Amino acid sequence: MKQCTAILKDRDAFFEWLEKAKDSAEYKNSKEVLIKVMTTLLPEADSRNLHSTLKEYFPKAKIIGLSMMPRSQKIIGIAEQVRAPMEKGEAYAIISIFYFDSSDVTIFDIDSSNINSIQEMAFTLKRRLKKIPNLKGVEILSAGLHPYLADFLEMLTDGLEDVPFFGAMAGMEVKEKITCEYHNILNALQGIETTQFVIGKDYHLDGIVLAAYSGEDLHIDAHYDFGWKPVGKELKATKTLGISGLSTIDDEPAVSIYKKYLNIEPNDYLMFNVFEFPLLVDRGGVPASRVPLVYDEFGRLYFPSDIHQGETIRLSYGNPAELLKETEETGRNLKFFDPQAISIYICSVRMVFLADDAKKEIEIFRDILPDTAYCLANGEIFKYKGQGGALGLALISIAFREGPPQNICDNTEPVVKKKATDSEIVVPLTKRLAAFLEATTNELNASNENLKDAVIAAEAASKSKSQFLSNMSHEIRTPINAILGMNEMILRESTDETILEYAENIRSAGNSLLGIVNDILDFSKIEAGKMDI
Repeated sequence: MKQCTAILKDRDAFFEWLEKAKDSAEYKNSKEVLIKVMTTLLPEADSRNLHSTLKEYFPKAKIIGLSMMPRSQKIIGIAEQVRAPMEKGEAYAIISIFYFDSSDVTIFDIDSSNINSIQEMAFTLKRRLKKIPNLKGVEILSAGLHPYLADFLEMLTDGLEDVPFFGAMAGMEVKEKITCEYHNILNALQGIETTQFVIGKDYHLDGIVLAAYSGEDLHIDAHYDFGWKPVGKELKATKTLGISGLSTIDDEPAVSIYKKYLNIEPNDYLMFNVFEFPLLVDRGGVPASRVPLVYDEFGRLYFPSDIHQGETIRLSYGNPAELLKETEETGRNLKFFDPQAISIYICSVRMVFLADDAKKEIEIFRDILPDTAYCLANGEIFKYKGQGGALGLALISIAFREGPPQNICDNTEPVVKKKATDSEIVVPLTKRLAAFLEATTNELNASNENLKDAVIAAEAASKSKSQFLSNMSHEIRTPINAILGMNEMILRESTDETILEYAENIRSAGNSLLGIVNDILDFSKIEAGKMDI
């Protein structure tokens, strides 16, 4: 197996690359050829022409692809940092060819115009996937169906938990301001011109494409890197609207959370003001982020993915150093896996957050395999062993290999060897704040755990005390009643004045003692919750 990747920005370079790839020995001799295409700033007509040209030049190949994130100057600025050979406002395409020696790739694509229901689509595709022998992984590319992906993935992967599902949601450019009184972001975008698309056997402005990888000798190693950590108390999504709208958090307008905790007033730049503190939700035991795209006049937030009424949500923060550390650990694992091809899907907002460190994440994988293909995603897809779903702010890495590993390496060596620079000597304020948040949050969590342990110990001690008092009070009362009973016999039968006086004193003191014991028994019953009224 072999991978060849090119980043192309002009027509001459594109056709020169086409001729070279078409005549290559790898193309002629491979059992299966898959071409992945990721584009940005490419008009619809040009992207359609790109698809048809690739089909013409490579009739043997299977083709999949999608549009990357929109024409944001911030996104473009970050793209330059990851060695994308482009200038601001210039279109380019990343094309990666996978040459398989013994494996198979099966393509399924469905246009949204042909979808009667998400449930029907999921069950139909699942039946087809289950018929593929030695299925090792499924790549999913989606355009226009983002809010429905969570339910789709849940139904599609049921019964296929041992197969990793991974991929991305296509990026889009919104050319008009959205005024929101919508039930989900998909409805909000209807009628607004965008450049999103996915390609498979055909070209789809709205649809879904699946690539099923199979083969007895094929190995796939898929990883999900996140890195954001919860901060502050747990909150509750008390009221939602449709699939991806959030009306209230703890019964307050959802947008007010940013004013309360971050002192941010909602405006047209809400997403860029709050993405550093995304909301965290749980998706099958995997943390997933939710960053609002827009809000409306009622304070409702609208997300690109699902949000569930009643679920627990928390604000979170990211430390760039910790994000890179997690990705470096993945790099070490992949290096040991000895991949022959690597694809990574990176949330474009994650790259904005990492800023100057963004290129380091790409380099971690390119140091392992220089032809690693990357894509700036609008949202990431990862579902494996019942965990995950439609995610965000993540990095998904997928490594491929046919046959056993050829180069066994020392997995203890760091993938990226860091060099001291001036910028690392003077640590940026954002990194210092992130480190402070992390340290104080860890201390708070440790204190909370200690308090929980203390409360549990106190409750156990109180329960033991109550049980002891209840038992002892009962044991003491029994002999006191016996003494008082015998004393009554003395009072009835004795005629000696002195003895009767002593007996009266015994009865008086004994009844007082019995009353005290009964009171203790009653209190112990109340504490133990056994008091009958």
